[in-house]
Amino acid sequence: MKKVCTVKYCTECKKQMKQTYTREEAAHLVRTRKCPECHKNIRTVEIQLDEYNETIEKLNKIIDILKEGRC
Repeated sequence: MKKVCTVKYCTECKKQMKQTYTREEAAHLVRTRKCPECHKNIRTVEIQLDEYNETIEKLNKIIDILKEGRC
């Protein structure tokens, strides 16, 4: 997995965030970042694109079934 920070700036005060924690699981990577100015924490869970696409495809099938009223 990539070890590149995806969220670099705070959504509140726009200061550059510092990465404080990284945990790599079997299928995903969890990152926690903290703003040095307003101390806001942001946690992201990063997964591979193909796994994301598979999950979205499954969710879309569930939504279609619910819309049709087949459950």
